Amino acid sequence: MSSKDEPLVINTGPLIALAACGRLSLFHGLFQSVLVPETVRHEFQRGSSKPAQEVSETEVPDWMEVRTLESPSSLLLSTYLDAGEADVISLAVERKIRWVAVDEKRGRRVARLFGLSVIGSVGILLRAKREGLIDAVRPSMETMKQAGIWMSAQLWERAIRAAGE
Repeated sequence: MSSKDEPLVINTGPLIALAACGRLSLFHGLFQSVLVPETVRHEFQRGSSKPAQEVSETEVPDWMEVRTLESPSSLLLSTYLDAGEADVISLAVERKIRWVAVDEKRGRRVARLFGLSVIGSVGILLRAKREGLIDAVRPSMETMKQAGIWMSAQLWERAIRAAGE
């Protein structure tokens, strides 16, 4: 089953990163539907002290589905992760959704412990290139970096190599 046939639950980091480079629509092209926990929507709209939040897109697009959890995230998740990550994992587990978009290492690790498939901002760009939705990943990554999105030198090099750029 391709990810195009499955929904995705998205965290704030990937929303900010893909908005910063004008590529939010890639989520729509790669997944059947995109669910945004209410907490994540608030974080995205409220912004943060990160320079990337100064991008013009701060509203969740209409094609993304904002959802409220049926029960609050567990105390364990809420204590170990930030509210958005905890709610992304909780919503995915609650709705039996396999895919989550999370950039932060701790959140990715915990999501995998719950048996979830994890993709990040750079992974979205790479998958979009493989599926012909974009021609190159480097320009989007450069725009993200200029907007203040941090990525390690190792991630940058691996992504450019994987993209064949």
